[in-house]
Amino acid sequence: RGLRFPTSGCGASRTGHLSAALPEARVAWTRRRDRLRWIARELGFERVILKDSKLRCYFVENPQSPFYDSKMFQQVFQYLSKHGEQMQITLKKSVRSLIMARDGVRTLQGARKLLEGVRGKAGV
Repeated sequence: RGLRFPTSGCGASRTGHLSAALPEARVAWTRRRDRLRWIARELGFERVILKDSKLRCYFVENPQSPFYDSKMFQQVFQYLSKHGEQMQITLKKSVRSLIMARDGVRTLQGARKLLEGVRGKAGV
C-alpha cells in the first residue's frame, strides 16, 4: 500500500504517494546538509550536530593542533568571545573538544545562516 500524504503543496504524485517527492526532498536536504558542513569546515569545526533544536559545533579535537594557533581560529574565537552572548552562542569545553553551542536552531537553513553570520562577521 505504501505511505499516503496529502497531495497539495508537498510535491507528491497525483495519487498521493510520496514516491515522486521523496527523491527531490532527499536531494534538497542533502544539499542543505552539505552547505552547512562546508561552512562549518571553513570555520574549523570537525563535527556539527543539530538535534532537538540544539546546534553543537565541535572544534578540532586535538588541543595541540596547529589549528588553534591559526589566524582563522583567533578571529572566530575573538568574535564569539565578544559577540557570542548577543547571538545566544556559548563556548563550552568538554573533555575532548571546544564546542560552540546554540539552542533554538530548528533547521539546517537556520544553522547555515548562523554559521554564515559568524564567518562573515569574524572576517574569515
